[in-house]
Amino acid sequence: MQTRKRAKPTPSPVQPGRHGRGLQLLVLAVLVAAAVLAGGCGGDDKTAGSVEDTATTSEAATTTETEEAESQEASGEPMAGAKQGHELYIRAGCGGCHGENAEGTEIGPALPGHGEASVSRQVRLPLDKMPSYSAARLSDEDLHEIAGYLASLAPAETHVEPVQLSDLSATHHWMALSAIEAGDLKDALHHVNHIIDLVKGKHQAAIKEAREHLEAGDAHEAEHLIQEMLAGTAKPDLGIKRLHLQLALTASEARDAKEAIHQTSHFVALAKGDGKQAGREVIAALKAGDLHDAEHGIERLLGEAPHGN
Repeated sequence: MQTRKRAKPTPSPVQPGRHGRGLQLLVLAVLVAAAVLAGGCGGDDKTAGSVEDTATTSEAATTTETEEAESQEASGEPMAGAKQGHELYIRAGCGGCHGENAEGTEIGPALPGHGEASVSRQVRLPLDKMPSYSAARLSDEDLHEIAGYLASLAPAETHVEPVQLSDLSATHHWMALSAIEAGDLKDALHHVNHIIDLVKGKHQAAIKEAREHLEAGDAHEAEHLIQEMLAGTAKPDLGIKRLHLQLALTASEARDAKEAIHQTSHFVALAKGDGKQAGREVIAALKAGDLHDAEHGIERLLGEAPHGN
């Protein structure tokens, strides 16, 4: 875009002294008045033309910037402020599962439009199959940049999802639960709407009820409904007791003892015999602030070898 150069004002041949200043002001006033009259009579005033030209130039600049932004957004390229986040996203290997521009692949779901809190929680304490990224592997600063980049992307009208419909449905259940845990109800609603489009019958009715709870700000009841539909329905090989234990373990690793107690209490209510007693011991450890011991207890209930010492 060419920039119009302003013409340098021609120096006045009269150098006003102490007594000449009044005369100069009078002459200037007469010239201004003449210009106004000429403009009112339809004259071709250069000053008016300059204003019009400036307005046109400003409009053209605004249009160009808007077109560039729209073109950039349509192409899926990151906006200038998010380029660093995109570079870190690629460097961290996120594109291998979620696509170079987070558009989704057959392995991992699309990510545009996800809230920063949801992304951060899923990266640090992932639900389902995603591997976790510790602060040593991905710094908080870099994670913030990546999450900001993803949040800046407009949700695509169409995107690639995992091939199996059951996997896709389960993925959205997991992501909705992760968003609720992060306190991002908007993102939870995003995934709940996807589930509603994928399922039918009683499953769909339950998820619609969960949506109503989310819209009303009642995350607790929505969470329970989504959990019930995930365990044994969207993911047939996952029982509700195991789901509560997995969520309890994730909460404990996030140092959220209250949520860990909540999830373990649901497990205890469903369990019997030794499992019930072991669950109670986990709750006791959580209440005592011994998260390390509690995590070992949960891992044993899950049939996993306790990690660490």
